[in-house]
Amino acid sequence: MINAENTKFTIECQKKFGIYNIVNKKYDMKNLYEIIKSYIYNFNYTNNFKKIKEDIMFDLQEMGYNFKYRGTLYILDAIEYIYKSNNMDLLENLEKNVYNIIANKYNKSINNIKTNIIKSTNSIQNNNNDYKENTPKAIITKILIKLCNKD
Repeated sequence: MINAENTKFTIECQKKFGIYNIVNKKYDMKNLYEIIKSYIYNFNYTNNFKKIKEDIMFDLQEMGYNFKYRGTLYILDAIEYIYKSNNMDLLENLEKNVYNIIANKYNKSINNIKTNIIKSTNSIQNNNNDYKENTPKAIITKILIKLCNKD
């Protein structure tokens, strides 16, 4: 039981940086319980997302994507972003909704992101007849549907 009045205590998660957050003592036990519960959820979500990212990477490799190409990394980012957002409507306008976010992340133009993704996708089409005529949008959609079916 913590009974010191003006102290702060920390909730430590097994994170790289040690302290996850500092919680003021002013919270009652119910609020403190909710805070701890949210930290545990976020910690579990992070661990689960590592597995999801591995699944996405595996699927891209199975399709023939080469991670030496920037476009493959960008398509990975696009899938992750849409999955984390939990919003399939983002697929309706990839340039506006997703490529823009990736462009800001890498300090590139939207056109650069789109061009690299298309080049990467074209390289798998040349090497793998199963994915001929597939657009980046179709590839992203297939992987997202596969991920959603796992949930």
